[in-house]
Amino acid sequence: MVTSISSIGLLGMEGYRIQVEVHVMEGPPAFTIIGLPDLAVKESRERVMSTLITMGCDVSEQRVIVQLSPPEQKKAGPFFDIAIALGILKEEEKLDVEFDADTAFVGSLRLDGTIQSVDGLLPSVLAATKLGFKRLYLPSSLELPLANIPSLDLFPIHHLNDCVAHLEGQLSLSFAEDERPHVVAEQNAPPTEHDFSHVIGHERAKRAMTIAAAGGHHLFMSGPPGCGKTMLAESFSTILPPLTDQQYLEMVSVYQMTNSTPPPRGTAPFRSPHHSSSYVALVGGGSNPKPGEASLAHNGVLFLDELPEFTKKTLDMLREPLESGQVHISRAQGTVTYPAHFQLISAMNPCPCGYHGAKHRYCTCSPKEIQKYHNKISGPLLDRFDIFLSLVPVSMNAYTTKGPTSAELRKQVVEAQGIQQERCQSNDRNSTASLETLKNKGNVSLDQIHLIEKCAQKQQWSNRVQVKILRLARTIADLNGEERITDEALWEAMTYQRSPLLKKGGKDVVL
Repeated sequence: MVTSISSIGLLGMEGYRIQVEVHVMEGPPAFTIIGLPDLAVKESRERVMSTLITMGCDVSEQRVIVQLSPPEQKKAGPFFDIAIALGILKEEEKLDVEFDADTAFVGSLRLDGTIQSVDGLLPSVLAATKLGFKRLYLPSSLELPLANIPSLDLFPIHHLNDCVAHLEGQLSLSFAEDERPHVVAEQNAPPTEHDFSHVIGHERAKRAMTIAAAGGHHLFMSGPPGCGKTMLAESFSTILPPLTDQQYLEMVSVYQMTNSTPPPRGTAPFRSPHHSSSYVALVGGGSNPKPGEASLAHNGVLFLDELPEFTKKTLDMLREPLESGQVHISRAQGTVTYPAHFQLISAMNPCPCGYHGAKHRYCTCSPKEIQKYHNKISGPLLDRFDIFLSLVPVSMNAYTTKGPTSAELRKQVVEAQGIQQERCQSNDRNSTASLETLKNKGNVSLDQIHLIEKCAQKQQWSNRVQVKILRLARTIADLNGEERITDEALWEAMTYQRSPLLKKGGKDVVL
């Protein structure tokens, strides 16, 4: 007789159904796992054997064959220990239950039979719902960021004996309410030292950042050292609305894949990699592909300071996730996909020394050096930014006028996003709206479209930039509470665009 039990395998963040088929027979003593297992899967036999001996089931003198189906798909990670152990117990008649196709088992065993969590278990929990499972047995040590997952019954197990007892109807398993109080209770965004009320002056920049947060637009800042670029960027995440339950689950799943600590509940991730980071660190990769900073910023913010100091190859790797919201990593064994839907905020100096165009400092850079400095950022990457800001140092006298707080700006952002969701009947924001959607639901007139076309010919804007201006104008109108895109909103959107070319001699270096 062959026992078949369901489990879940992972390819990147995508889960797929695994059938663990176990056959215990007479013959030369052996424990063989087939189905393209990696080293972590092959080591399951030692963990399973030790666990079974502690439970009084010794199969060391028998021939055990375990097949992981589908056999052509490579299997990675110690996710299948529980299913293998239960299959052997069933074969040895130590367990008298029938396993149905709606029940799956994931988790790793310690040598004493205790169930332990491993990286990637939370993505497998999310995959279980997509694969149609109704019940899932998983380690009790796994910290779930939600009190429950719809349409899926979760059974936390501390020891394999607990799993056996529950399957036989002798034990009840459930998450205790006091095990995760931080999950059930609604939490507000935690206090932070960064707040827009701490930023002196820069009213236009604050307005632009509010627009960017409301519509999900990418933002580019240029200005001399010390003018406030980094402080503005670090304050940006404080005006973003709290993540939804689904967004938070997706974000925590990515962090678990890298064994990293996610931000607190209700806080969007903010990632600021150093400019010495490689393209693998930024977008992910490696022989066993792992998520990079772009995926760790999923549903949050990716801030790239000193943008030209990154290598050109590294920056151009961001072009795909900026368009699709995903990172595809291809290897010989297949293609792995990780989510990477983030807002990109970048900052740079106007020249290598940082003081070109400054009123009180002298620039030591030649026009050729300035041009070379800006050429490190490719045109296709610049084309994917929606808002361009040129910052200058502000007077400390502006400190006497207190600006809006992050809480006040966040309220405006939430209201604007609510308008967008009601208009499109989805969680999509204006930054991803198609041209057809803008024409049909954006309340834009033909005269305004012709105006954009006329300006585009003069400014040499690409088609992508023209659509971005429409999206930006729609967000501005939403912030202003206007049903139609007004001419004022359209003109304001166009003021956030850059000159298409850098003038010879470095005179127009504000991108």
